Amino acid sequence: MDIYVLDTSALVSDPFIYKKFNNSKVVIPIVVLSELDKLKKQTNEVGKHARVAVKNLDKLSDLGDINTGILLENEIFLQIDIDYCNLSTEHKKYGPLDYGDTQILVNAISLNKDHDSVTLVSRDINLRVKAKAFGLNAMDCEEANNIHELYTGHKVINDSEAGYLLKDGSYISAKEFDIDLDVNQYALINDDYGKESICLAKKVDDDDIIKIEPQKPWKVSSRNREQAFLIDLLLDNDIKLATVTGIAGTGKSLLTLASMLHLVIEKKMYGKCIVFRPIESVGKELGYLPGLVSEKIEPYFKNIMDNLEVLLGKNPQWKRDLEMWKSAEKICFEPITYIRGRSFSNTLIICDEAQNLSKEDIKTLLTRAGENTKVILTGDIYQIDNDCLDAEDNGLTYVIEKFKGNKIAGHVTLLKGERSELAETAAKIL
Repeated sequence: MDIYVLDTSALVSDPFIYKKFNNSKVVIPIVVLSELDKLKKQTNEVGKHARVAVKNLDKLSDLGDINTGILLENEIFLQIDIDYCNLSTEHKKYGPLDYGDTQILVNAISLNKDHDSVTLVSRDINLRVKAKAFGLNAMDCEEANNIHELYTGHKVINDSEAGYLLKDGSYISAKEFDIDLDVNQYALINDDYGKESICLAKKVDDDDIIKIEPQKPWKVSSRNREQAFLIDLLLDNDIKLATVTGIAGTGKSLLTLASMLHLVIEKKMYGKCIVFRPIESVGKELGYLPGLVSEKIEPYFKNIMDNLEVLLGKNPQWKRDLEMWKSAEKICFEPITYIRGRSFSNTLIICDEAQNLSKEDIKTLLTRAGENTKVILTGDIYQIDNDCLDAEDNGLTYVIEKFKGNKIAGHVTLLKGERSELAETAAKIL
């Protein structure tokens, strides 16, 4: 079994880096925890990742004796090694005895004496060079996490017979065609060679897969298959919790607000819509803002107003109409700060930028839902402004995974940017 020793810089660059080493043993020297404890007090990205790493290791330690090692998914054996925290004079050749890097290096070299394949994983170039000088394998770790493994809510199926049968009929059996989909998961069904798109589909119960038809809420058409999936999800009244993620410019907010206008204003399926938003800023705060609560929160809802202008702007009286709906409390904009203790019935709830909510915040929001209420959570897990959260440890990611396959919930990840070529390229490479 290959053994990988993680230093502090590896966990600070990616708190979940251990997940990359399938079918391997991952060792974290005890001194790394001491160094993470010092770093977690910082308010920058390093401090945030240190806090996430410590919190996650605490959860993992509840699964068993982490000193002797615990077995995780994908045959990953994780251990915190408590040896070599007090070095003797024989270790002086590796560096200062009270230096964390020295203790990590000694730990890795000691393991290498009894095993054939030990690799030190570090972002620290100097430590990697020292490791190699003493005959130890060493590798850099990419600043990446396992976001690609997050449930997307859709997949591609290559099956000509199933596709054409579904295209000409109303539904097919997932068991009969051996199609693996979760309840409320979407699919693009292609021909056997994956070259020709036949139809878009959704699994609606334990066995039935139905064809979905194009819909145009508030006369807005989908521009790609994921957007078609999302529109179906938003307009399905049987789904009480809809979650959507995607990078900037994929159309999350625009399609959600178009569906809101369709459901609340046009079809009157809900008595009102409340748009919530966490109060998190990008960059430095402006400081104290004078005025009423509605005036204080107005800057945080500028993105909502921009999208509403796109949807309503063809009508020269759109601002008057919007104010009328707001005065009649058909459409409300509120910070999520004061939601505790409230209850909402006959309401469409939209929470924008939900990736900035903690698991506890999300639970508080969802438990406010009463009869005939639907909750829509939107966000971009690559853009988190809350320093205490990251892409894997936030309320939106947590809800997506917990509600996967639940008959009252559905999720769609938007993949293609539609705002502009510049916006899509910037979101991907920066």
